Amino acid sequence: MLILGAALTLAAGCTGTIAGGPTTGDATSSAASSATAATTRSDSVAPSPSTAGSLQAVAGETTVSTVKAIRDAVATAQPGAVIRVADGEYQFKPRLVASASGTAQQPITLVGTRQAILRTKNASGDYGLSITGDYWRVEGITVAHASKGIVLDGSVGTVLDDVEVFDVGDEGVHFRTCSSDGVLRNSYIHHTGRNSAQYGEGVYVGSANSNWSKLECTDSQEGQRQGDNTERVLIEDNVFEDVTAEGADLKEGTDSGTLRRNEFRRVGASGQNSADSAVDAKGNNWLIESNSVFETDAPWDDDGTVAPSEFEDGFQAHSVYDGYGTGNVFRGNSVDGTIPGFGVGLYPAGDNKVSCDNTATGAAQGLVGDNGKPAGCTP
Repeated sequence: MLILGAALTLAAGCTGTIAGGPTTGDATSSAASSATAATTRSDSVAPSPSTAGSLQAVAGETTVSTVKAIRDAVATAQPGAVIRVADGEYQFKPRLVASASGTAQQPITLVGTRQAILRTKNASGDYGLSITGDYWRVEGITVAHASKGIVLDGSVGTVLDDVEVFDVGDEGVHFRTCSSDGVLRNSYIHHTGRNSAQYGEGVYVGSANSNWSKLECTDSQEGQRQGDNTERVLIEDNVFEDVTAEGADLKEGTDSGTLRRNEFRRVGASGQNSADSAVDAKGNNWLIESNSVFETDAPWDDDGTVAPSEFEDGFQAHSVYDGYGTGNVFRGNSVDGTIPGFGVGLYPAGDNKVSCDNTATGAAQGLVGDNGKPAGCTP
């Protein structure tokens, strides 16, 4: 398995579960025949898979190779357990739920190669992997052919490292219901929004305020119901490609996250449900730095037909809920190619800061916008 860095230091946060969670039942065959995968471009810039799934077994490691064995393992694992998924394609119905919990000192590790594929029937099926426990390390595996890729509900301190997610109906990875102190790194998220382009985000952090009433998300100190305060999420060194909605949608209610050194290719171009940028920050105090946006004018695939790109701004910040959409910092980001809007469009500028070291030479309206009008950057 990969040797990860020191355990995350957690600030006081929140915990929760999603109302009406998944049910359990008998699984289908453990080695279902492969559905046709979404086509990956020959010049893909996806991170090279690590050797996480090919190392020799270690003491205390369990290898699983059937649907039932995987399902049982992720539900009953103890802190410090290492669950290795053998290469193969595993079709789950109902969804696979990682409900056990590790600790900061002894996380539970689910590891495999990119040839260890967790899936449902197809992009109209169910979630590929649902994580409701705390302190997981998910390394090397693939999640595909699912309605949503990897969804975290009330999961604290979980790290997704070197995973691939593709051919999903809606979003690729979703941290929600106060799933704080999580990490998505070194991963390849592509071909999302296969069923609903407007919901095909690459990574989605938090929840729209219109959905807060559906959540059971309580403050760990106050014990009171609240919005989806998914906080301190780190998203770094990933490639997002052929994503119909925003590459990264950082919702109202989220706070103090970091989005850095990611590549966004052919993302946010459908124009549906305001999907017209690579990144949209609606939360507070996000650091958005050293990200690169490419191929903004490339057409996107609408159910097999090619539609024109509706890409507008490279990066955006919106205030859509009182008290949110402020304190976000944009620095060292780049937008390649011609776009009709701004490098960074702020709606409104508020207390958001855009450093002058961002670049967007092909932005028709300039580097920075404040409610659609050119504005200055911060030296």
